[in-house]
Formats: sequence, C-alpha cells, structure tokens
Amino acid sequence: MSTEKLEDIKVRADRKKEAAAAPQSAKKPKKSVGSLFKKTSSAPASCSQRQIIEQELNSYILAMAADNESDPLEWWRFHGSNFPRVSCLAKKYLCIPATSSPSERAFSTGGNVVTCHRAALKPETVNMLVFLARNL
Repeated sequence: MSTEKLEDIKVRADRKKEAAAAPQSAKKPKKSVGSLFKKTSSAPASCSQRQIIEQELNSYILAMAADNESDPLEWWRFHGSNFPRVSCLAKKYLCIPATSSPSERAFSTGGNVVTCHRAALKPETVNMLVFLARNL
C-alpha cells in the first residue's frame, strides 16, 4: 500500500472516531432534583389567587342548588372536590346549631346567677358560677 492510501485510511478512521464521539460529547441539559418534585398547577400561571377564588365562587353560584329536603352535608360531601375553598367555609359554618336554645339557656342561667344583690360579681366569677350551675 502506498503512503497516501494509508494516510487516507487514517483520516477516515479519525473521522469515524470523531463522529462516534460527537453524540457523546453533546451536553444534555441538566435537571435538578427539585425540578422532579415541582407541583404542576392546574390553573394558568397568569391567573392570580384572587382570580381563581372568583372563578370558584362564580361556578358555585351557577351550580345547581340543593333542594330544601336534601341534607347539606351530603351535598357538600359530593360537590366538595369541585369547590375546595367554598367547601371549607361550608364545613366551618354548617357545624353551627340552627337553634338558639343552648345560648338562651346559658343567658337564662346567667340571669339567675347575677341578681340585684349580686350585681358586683366579676365576669370570671359569673362564668364559673354559670358553668357550675349548668354542669352540676
């Protein structure tokens, strides 16, 4: 073989090596570990928290209302996932008793404890006496 052919073969072999090494040397963008744990938000990034809440309230107002015969807790159990923020408020305020009889009883007991002769009692003392009257 001639020297030119040997040099030509060497050049070709070097080119093949370079071509094989090129994809390996191309750097891939590195991802941090934190990027794997980022939450993807269901709302667009351009929406503010206020806009999201307003959208939820508007959709709640437009939703089909429960009839008077149904249980509101059952309705919220079924629809709570559609309105997460409003359902938190509903859970907070649906636990309040619909009648005022317990508070009326407490005021009545307080009226029996604080009479004209005992009008100078301190509030802490009245609270203790009402508690004792209701729980003994």
